[in-house]
Amino acid sequence: MEIPELLAPAGSPDTFRVALNAGADAVYLSGKDFGARYYAENFSLSEIREAVDYAHLYDRRVYVTLNTLIRDSEIRRVSDYLQELHAAGADAVIIQDPALLFLREELSIDIPLHASTQMTIHNIAGIRWAEEMGLERVILARELSVDEIRDITSRAGVDIEVFVHGALCYSYSGQCLLSSFIGGRSGNRGRCAQPCRKKYELIQLKPERRVVNLPWKYLLSTRDLSAYMHLDRLVDAGIRSLKIEGRMRSAEYVATTVSVYRRALDEIKRVAGDPARGSLKG
Repeated sequence: MEIPELLAPAGSPDTFRVALNAGADAVYLSGKDFGARYYAENFSLSEIREAVDYAHLYDRRVYVTLNTLIRDSEIRRVSDYLQELHAAGADAVIIQDPALLFLREELSIDIPLHASTQMTIHNIAGIRWAEEMGLERVILARELSVDEIRDITSRAGVDIEVFVHGALCYSYSGQCLLSSFIGGRSGNRGRCAQPCRKKYELIQLKPERRVVNLPWKYLLSTRDLSAYMHLDRLVDAGIRSLKIEGRMRSAEYVATTVSVYRRALDEIKRVAGDPARGSLKG
């Protein structure tokens, strides 16, 4: 049995090292621009280089998020940034905008590109498109069931990654326009104000206007995802990478969550008869 990669979030250099020491096989992070978590501390280019070098010392991987929609006026800057990430040795770049696929070809660089969950790839037709476009991995939409994921992985010619823990967006795969409409802060530009986390009243308009009394006022706020109790099914489904959400979370949260999932995956591997995985020191 092949155990999937455990992919951890890092919103800062301190959290990055915490994630690795907690047992992550790979970490995803963002530069100061073009990431879907603009308000995290994030990484300068020099810090990305340091993170990649450190991770590679321990045979770990670093994926950089470039997962916002790109304006025409930003193409030159994004092109330069993509080349800088390639030179820094990033193991992959996570993208939302398909323009990055064409930029990679024009720039003649071989850095792997992963389809963000915000591409909303959720069926085999989407997987075939990803294969044709040269994507190396697809992060599936979060709305899929385990059986649907299993069917996709059985027929996919690219690596499949899924979220297993953390906050869920009210909208499909994070493509929400509510923050943009309410306050001009677009979630697809990394600046979501999270209006779905606010309290709301439910108002009935017919037959007469009245406020519906409900014990719970957070009407749009979703519960966090936790697939911990279903890890064996996900491992058996042939997924390549299990992803934890949380680049806005504290280092303590990342350490605790990653370590719990690490132990669970190691136990699944042990039960399957494979040698125990060594822990990272340092």
